[in-house]
Amino acid sequence: MIGRVRLISGLIMFTFVTSHFLNHALGLISLDLAEDAMWYLYRVYTSRLGTTAIYGAFLVHFLLALYALWQRQTLRLTAPEAVQYTLGFLVPVLLTEHVMATRVSDT
Repeated sequence: MIGRVRLISGLIMFTFVTSHFLNHALGLISLDLAEDAMWYLYRVYTSRLGTTAIYGAFLVHFLLALYALWQRQTLRLTAPEAVQYTLGFLVPVLLTEHVMATRVSDT
């Protein structure tokens, strides 16, 4: 059950990030093309369902990572696990400025 919830929240975040980066890539081709694509993406991102899905997925994924860390028998981590946990817990902190500058300033 937890694995399925983690997968679904991860796929929602992956879809959002992929569409976000593809829109940036369109900006390298043409700013008008990127703005046209953003018009459609903005409708999805800022809809009640889209906002709930994106923020809910971020929250659920973060809480499941905390739960996975809590369930460990020891805090001894291999190097890859330490890097994964460190980067995973830093992402929300690093994204806060971007979200505040874009999403919050729009509302």
